[in-house]
Amino acid sequence: MKLTKQILNKIIKESLKQEDYKERIVEIFKSGDREYAMELAHDVGIAITDLFTGADLKGVKMPNINLADANLRGTNFRGASLWGINMDGADLTGANLEYANLEGCSLEGANLTGAKLYNANVQGADFSNANLTGADLDWVNMHVAMINKKTILPLGYKIPKRGSVEADFMDMANRDDP
Repeated sequence: MKLTKQILNKIIKESLKQEDYKERIVEIFKSGDREYAMELAHDVGIAITDLFTGADLKGVKMPNINLADANLRGTNFRGASLWGINMDGADLTGANLEYANLEGCSLEGANLTGAKLYNANVQGADFSNANLTGADLDWVNMHVAMINKKTILPLGYKIPKRGSVEADFMDMANRDDP
């Protein structure tokens, strides 16, 4: 009997529990074989919107993925390159985004309650209608991100004005790698 990809997927599906699938698929994704990971997730019935919930994606590079409405609660994206990702409406409650590159990300309507964004690069990121209640925005230069009147910022957070010493210093600090 020839061991095809279809047979291998069936064996994996029958031998693992749902949580084990997710862990294995995330490991495949992190190793760089993203297409196969997405195909495998589809084959075993795991939606991309649930695949990364609570996963350790520290330092991963995953540009231009669509994670709109994804459950990313507690996911560790520390130092990850998330350039241009669509996370509109995603639940990032308690997620770790410290030192992450969120440049050009769309986080419109996302829930970032209690998320850690310490020293994240948010240049051009869209936080319109997002909830950042209790988020750690230390050393985050929000004046280079897009927000609107419906964006909920942490209590007492003040966005540094463009051209201020504080904003310019944050620009320099955000260039450092973790």
